Amino acid sequence: MSRFENDWRRALRKGVVRLVMRYDDDGHVDIDEDGVPDECEEVGDAIWKHNQLVYALFTNYASLNLSMTEMTLNSFTKLVLDCELVQKNSQLCKARDFDVMFFEVNKAGRQVVREKIIIKENLATSSSATKPPTRGPRPGAPPAFLRQATTLLRDHSADSENTLTIVEFLVVIVRIAVQRYVQPGIFIDISDAVDELIGVVLQSKLGALDDKSHLSEPDHFRRGYCYSEPVCLVLKAHEALLHEIYDWIRAFECPLGVDPAKHLTLRVWMRATRALEVMNIDLSERDCLRCFSWSRTVVIDYKTLRGQYEATHLPFEGFMEALCRIAMQKALPTQAEMDEGGDRDAVAFIGRLSNVKAFLDERKRRWCSDEPVAGFEIRVKHIISIFKHSQRLYDQQKMSSGKSSQPQDDPPPPAGRRGGRRASVASAHLQQPTSSTAPSPAPARP
Repeated sequence: MSRFENDWRRALRKGVVRLVMRYDDDGHVDIDEDGVPDECEEVGDAIWKHNQLVYALFTNYASLNLSMTEMTLNSFTKLVLDCELVQKNSQLCKARDFDVMFFEVNKAGRQVVREKIIIKENLATSSSATKPPTRGPRPGAPPAFLRQATTLLRDHSADSENTLTIVEFLVVIVRIAVQRYVQPGIFIDISDAVDELIGVVLQSKLGALDDKSHLSEPDHFRRGYCYSEPVCLVLKAHEALLHEIYDWIRAFECPLGVDPAKHLTLRVWMRATRALEVMNIDLSERDCLRCFSWSRTVVIDYKTLRGQYEATHLPFEGFMEALCRIAMQKALPTQAEMDEGGDRDAVAFIGRLSNVKAFLDERKRRWCSDEPVAGFEIRVKHIISIFKHSQRLYDQQKMSSGKSSQPQDDPPPPAGRRGGRRASVASAHLQQPTSSTAPSPAPARP
């Protein structure tokens, strides 16, 4: 609840209050005299009722552009098309309207940040002129308003001028409800329109798709598979080995003389899984990102320094959960198949296959597939052995080739990120993001 309260409070400042006061029939009523229209609380309650779907929806479509915190125009376009939100006969919900909505909400959010920086700068200047100096700042310390401005600008870092944060996504949801239901006169209360949009339209349209990952929540996997006694026993039995793998990935290609981060970052995770070729036909780049993203701790306020750190790093416990999620996705043999060939683990089984590519392609699983998995703890054990084998093989190849541990160049960004062509809803040649962007297979390694 606290996470949503923080996000909703910021969404109010970024445009929800103006929408309610302009379009709701009781938009100016403020009985409790807190300075916020009472209808805003009802709109917040309507979104809170479906908050798990909203957050899962944002995370799923943000992962299309390989991000955990920002949704590009490409990803937003895909959401609009999947949910069939475009109405050709509507004057307010045509394809171009969603493009305009995307950029206006983002621009309004950046304007709020700039205004706050100016206000804090003016306050800092006026107070320093009227108050006598007490104790001077430490040498080299930036002014107080500059430190505060840095905190505010954190909301819009890393190419955020062309992306939506979760806060801006909440504003977009309210705006879609207004243009789809309130302005045409179908509903007079924005809260009822929001409830109809999320609970009926989004839920029904996404539920009809073959890919149900839009409706899935991280806790479903935790309750169903991860937090079970057999899996915990396997993880406990391999705890020392898991720590060794975790430390190895944390320090992956870290330059000599530089201490690795205390916890695992997304950038290192993606590069390590790609180098170990765990990322393959049966585990796409997007799935690797989602395994990391869905294993993070829920942060109440990701705008604080500690909250931002916890939202972008995986501790050892989160790393174990990410491995469990990989175990759900990877193409692995059954126990009967291993017994038939006398294989001690999945590495030995895959090593004797004549066509590894065909096996991976046949056994790969769709993200959040409804197909039940029996003996999940055995799959977790296989994944641990595959990571250890791939790590050992990587180190051997590195030593034999005499390569240094300097980081390699990052791969080019996908379309919709920096340097890529953005696709809009109204574009005649829509460049839709794919749900699976796997690199070339490498049959020599499982």
